[in-house]
Amino acid sequence: MEVGPESLEAKKLDEFEVIFRPPFGNDDFVVWRDMVLDYEPEMKNSIMSTWERLTTNPDLHAYFLEVEGRVVGFVHLVTQQAVFRDSPDRLLSDLYIRPNERRKGYAHKALETIIQSSREDGYVVLHWISHVDSDARKLYDKFTPSDYAYYFHPLQTGE
Repeated sequence: MEVGPESLEAKKLDEFEVIFRPPFGNDDFVVWRDMVLDYEPEMKNSIMSTWERLTTNPDLHAYFLEVEGRVVGFVHLVTQQAVFRDSPDRLLSDLYIRPNERRKGYAHKALETIIQSSREDGYVVLHWISHVDSDARKLYDKFTPSDYAYYFHPLQTGE
């Protein structure tokens, strides 16, 4: 089965329009970089290599979330082959909404759309990870409360 990000591009959401748009060019890099550094400041040393991967690796998908022509956040998705299924899984690696745009329903609508488009694109599982004390867990638990634990053990310093 062919799966991919096709159903996300230029998706408009109910009540307000949130458009999923792949980033293009240097201007978008600057916007993305500034949001990433707000989200993960320790990324400053690997920002260029991360951008390169996001814009060239077919298994990595980056989208800006736009509302009324302004970028309010971004989404990073990863396609990865499942071990026990023939179809790949989709990982929601990052869902970031700018601080001044939070609590307006954008993340909720974005996650609804990601779930729906993942189903339409043929993925069997969508998974994501959140810090245990993250405010985002309140949103995520509305979709699928989880008792699973995810462990992250850095193997190199600075990772």
